[in-house]
Amino acid sequence: MSYNQLQTNVSPQELDFLINELRNPKSSTTLYKILGYLYNYLPYVKQEYNLRVIIASFLNYLQISDFNSLYPIIEVFKLIFDKKIKISQPTLPVKQFYKIFINELKNFQAYDVRNSWKVLPIISGISLSKNLLEELYGYKFDLDGLFKTAFAHSLISKDIIYLSLISLALMKLEVKSTPFLVYALVEMIFIDPQVSVRNFDTQNPVVKHINRLSFLLGYLLEKSNDEVILETLNKITEFNSHLHEGDELFLKGLLFSEIIIFQGVLGRCSKEIALKIIPNLYYLNFILLSIGQGGFDNYNFVYYLTIELALSTGLYFQKQTLYLISAVNMHPDVLNNDKLMESRVLFVLGLWENYFQSEHQNLQFSNEIYNICINLVDDKKYTSADLIEASHSVLLLYFSHTDASLPDCIKYIKLLISQFPSKLSSTQLNIAIETIGKRLLSRGGAEFYTYLTNKVVEMPSIPLNSNENTNFTSAQPIAEIEAHATLNTLEQGKRINKDIIHESKAKKPKDQVVRDLFPRFKKEYKFENRLIPDTTREALILSVINLVPYFPLSKFLPWLNHLWTLIMACEPTESTYLINMLWKILSDSLDLNRVELAMRWWYQEKEIPSKF
Repeated sequence: MSYNQLQTNVSPQELDFLINELRNPKSSTTLYKILGYLYNYLPYVKQEYNLRVIIASFLNYLQISDFNSLYPIIEVFKLIFDKKIKISQPTLPVKQFYKIFINELKNFQAYDVRNSWKVLPIISGISLSKNLLEELYGYKFDLDGLFKTAFAHSLISKDIIYLSLISLALMKLEVKSTPFLVYALVEMIFIDPQVSVRNFDTQNPVVKHINRLSFLLGYLLEKSNDEVILETLNKITEFNSHLHEGDELFLKGLLFSEIIIFQGVLGRCSKEIALKIIPNLYYLNFILLSIGQGGFDNYNFVYYLTIELALSTGLYFQKQTLYLISAVNMHPDVLNNDKLMESRVLFVLGLWENYFQSEHQNLQFSNEIYNICINLVDDKKYTSADLIEASHSVLLLYFSHTDASLPDCIKYIKLLISQFPSKLSSTQLNIAIETIGKRLLSRGGAEFYTYLTNKVVEMPSIPLNSNENTNFTSAQPIAEIEAHATLNTLEQGKRINKDIIHESKAKKPKDQVVRDLFPRFKKEYKFENRLIPDTTREALILSVINLVPYFPLSKFLPWLNHLWTLIMACEPTESTYLINMLWKILSDSLDLNRVELAMRWWYQEKEIPSKF
C-alpha cells in the first residue's frame, strides 16, 4: 500500500485527542493508525510547544515490534516532510519545524540510549526528503551525526537490527564493518523467511530497497576479511541455488543487486573468492539470458574479472566447472524442456570458451570438455539452437587450440555437414571447416583434404536462404570487443597483463600480403560482386577455397588444380561465383611463397583472365 493513500477516515484531530491516543492507547490503537494521525496533523502544527509534545509522546509510545510493523515509520515520516514543504503560514516555518524535530530526537536519544533505535527510522524518513528541503530552503540539515550515535546503541534485537540496517542503507552512511553487521544483513536480505526476498512481495521493504541494501552489504564486505566474505558467499549461493523463473522485474532487480555485492567482494581480487562467485553467476544466468541484450557493465566487470582469477587456479577451476555441468540432468528429454537447466549449461559453456582462450589449458580436461560438447551438439538429441551453437563455439575453440586426432576431426566435419543447411549457415560451416582445416593442414592433412573434397562431390546444389548468413552464437554474455574494453578498464593492484578474451573465429595468415606486386585485371575482366554463396555446393567448395592459404607448399599446386576441377564441374553461375572467390583468396590472403606459385598458376598455367 502507498502511504500517499493512507486511509484513516479522520480529518486532522485536535491536539488533546492525539496526545491522549499516544499516552493512553486503546486496544484498537495500532502504530499504523497513529502514523495516519501524524501524517494528517503534524504538517499543520502552529505552535512549537505542541510539536514538541507530539514528538515526545510518539517516541514514548513506540515499542519493540516486528520489522514489518515498524518499517512504515520511515515511509510516513518521509511523507510528513514532503507534505510540510508544501504547507506555508500560518503553520510553523519549515526550518523551525525541522530544527525542533531534530532537537527533540537528540534530547530523547541522549536521555536514554536504550531507546536510541526509536529515532533511526524517523531520521531515515526525514533524510529521504532532506535533499528537497536543502534545495528549496538553502539550509544544510545535519542528520548523520545523530544517526551514527543512535545506531551504535540500537542493535538490541533481530527486528530492531533489521530496522536499523534498512535505515542505515537509506541514509547511505559509512560505518565500521563487523562480522555481526554483515551476517545480520545477509540474514535480512536472503535468509529470514519473514522479511527477506524469499518472501517476495512488491511491498516487502527488503524487496523495495534491495539496491540500497546491496550497496551497504557490498561496502561492508569490501572492509571484511576473507573468512567473512567466503561465509557470506556460501549463504548467497544457497539462496541462489533455489531460484526459479518468476516475476521478471523482481528477478532482474535481484541480479543487479547481487552484482553490486560481488563488485564489493572483488575488491580483494582473491582466487578463492572468485571460485565462490562463479556458482552464483551460474545460478543467476537464467535471469541474464532473460534480459536478451547480453551483459551490462557491472555484470561484465564481475564476470570477466572473476573468470580471470578463477582460471589461474588451474585444477580447482576445472573441477568446479565439471561439477557444475554434472549437477544438470543432461538427458535430452530434460534439457530440451527446462530453460533453467539449459541456462546453467550455457553458463558453463561460456566458462569453457574462456578456458580455451587462456594460458591454463590441460589436455585431459580439454578432452573431457570435448566429450561433453560433442554430445551436446548432436541435433538429433537436443533441440535448442542456442545450446547447439554454443557447443559448436566451444568445440571450435577446442579444435583451434588442441592437436585433435584425425578421426575426431573427421567425425566433427561429418556432423557439421549433416547440419548444413538445416541447422548451420554457410558462414558457420566455413568458420568451422577453416578452424579445423588450418590446424590439420599444418600437419600435412592429405586425408582431411581428400575427405572434404569427396564431400564436395557428394553435395547436391540446393538453394540457400539469403538471410541465413550468421556467425556462431557465443555462450559468453557480451561481444568480444566489449569484453576487451571491460578488461582494459580494470584498475587493480597490479594490471592484468593478458586478457582472457581472444578472437574465437579463425583468421587467415597474412604474413606478407603483397598486393602491389600482383598483376592487375584488365578493365574488361568483370567478376560477380556477390560474396555470399547461393547454393549448398557453392558453400562447401567455398570452405575448401578458404583453406588455400594453409595448403602445404609441397601440395599447393596439385591441390589447387584439383580444386579447379571441382569448380569447373559446377553449374556456370556457380563456377563464375567460385572463380571470383578463389581470386579474392589468391590476391588477398597468401604469403610470399604461396603468392608466387598462385600468380604463375593463375596467369600462365590456367590463363584465367583470358578465358573468363
